[in-house]
Amino acid sequence: MLLEIAWAFSQEELVLVQSIRDAPWVVEHRHWMQLLSNWGMYPFYVFFLGALLFRIQKFQSTAWSWFWAELLGPVFFVFLIKTLTGRARPDYVLANGLSETWFGPMFSHAYQSFPSGHTTDLFTSALFVGLLTRMPWIAISAFLLASLVAFSRIALAKHYLSDALAGMLIATVFTFLSVRNTQSNAKT
Repeated sequence: MLLEIAWAFSQEELVLVQSIRDAPWVVEHRHWMQLLSNWGMYPFYVFFLGALLFRIQKFQSTAWSWFWAELLGPVFFVFLIKTLTGRARPDYVLANGLSETWFGPMFSHAYQSFPSGHTTDLFTSALFVGLLTRMPWIAISAFLLASLVAFSRIALAKHYLSDALAGMLIATVFTFLSVRNTQSNAKT
């Protein structure tokens, strides 16, 4: 029963991704979405890695927390889940007429849809920007950029909506754990 529900949900998600991918507005702006998808994370990298490399005292502790959250969340944990679950990317499913989307452990990039690494990465960074800033417009801009990249991944048929939502959840958990660990280390 549970597998049947998961299969039906997966098929609905595929229809959703296909309708977004084929929407006239998305087709017209696909080039910009590809650029956003490819380059949207780099402003965060420049900021946080710059804070670490140039030893900007004000941001040093948060930048190290960001680094560990990024390393453990988007890099290690997401890769592990992607490899173990083997969910085929929507573009691969649509191009090959597959009826299934989950295949179990796989190393091929075509089967590493769940969860979205881009979304996990960007939301981890956006959460840290939100923690750093006292200016709401900066935090809102960071979350807007993260949301646009997550949407671009769906619009480009690289991910399903549930992939992006799982990425947001993982980002929240690893950000919380990293900040909590940093705060407890600062107290000792």
